[in-house]
Amino acid sequence: MKYFIPVVLIVLLGVVLAGCGGGGGGTTPTIPLESTTRALLAGDEWQYSLTGTANDGTDTYAITGHYTETISAMTVVIPDLTIAHVVLWSMTLTVNGTTATIVGKNYYTQNAQGTVYTFGGENADGVFYVTSGTFRSYITQPSPVSVGSSWGAHVERTDGRSWDEYYVVTGIDTITVPAGRFEAYRVTGNGYFSDLPASITEWYAPQVGAFVRGDLTATDSDLGVTMTLRLDLTNKNRSVASGPTPVGGDLHQWMQQLRRRH
Repeated sequence: MKYFIPVVLIVLLGVVLAGCGGGGGGTTPTIPLESTTRALLAGDEWQYSLTGTANDGTDTYAITGHYTETISAMTVVIPDLTIAHVVLWSMTLTVNGTTATIVGKNYYTQNAQGTVYTFGGENADGVFYVTSGTFRSYITQPSPVSVGSSWGAHVERTDGRSWDEYYVVTGIDTITVPAGRFEAYRVTGNGYFSDLPASITEWYAPQVGAFVRGDLTATDSDLGVTMTLRLDLTNKNRSVASGPTPVGGDLHQWMQQLRRRH
């Protein structure tokens, strides 16, 4: 989901290189590619490996970690009385000996055509809601999609954060990651990852219900820290799994800790 990478890391949502275990990009699908996002069900889970670098203006450090999104069985009633489902996300990053785990929730609905809308969520600062858009929500995954599809939004939230984002489907590639080989739509754009501005390229597989690979560059201009990250899908399942419990902290705070070390 980009978080639905938004997250869509983090907290992402998301994100083109040769795949792990052979195979890489290609513009000719070997099988018909689904265009409609499958129904998201409680227990759906996507796990990703995470690699990259962080630069604080002086030094560059390797980043390792993992990212997980889980569809929970929980629902919430948002202010306009819409009943929304809850996505749990968790990201762990290690850089220069410092490890941080960041967790949160997103509130979403999915219509009959498969399109996913985000209405709000929870982070270290508490619950927030979207206040912009016709239905006080924004599209985090349109459905169906095709090459040339585009979407975007001006997003405002009750926690005072706002941004503009825009995405376009630029092609179809064959991508091989640890979880397998996929025909996926290549999506490029500018959005937010963990609430930080990011340029993103991701490969979205509607039959998986999520992206299978993502490259992104996120910058915290206040701290002068830039991160480049790659996420590769390592596992997907529909098993019911307990989600992470928010423990505080966010990506901005983690990057601030990195900055203070130098």
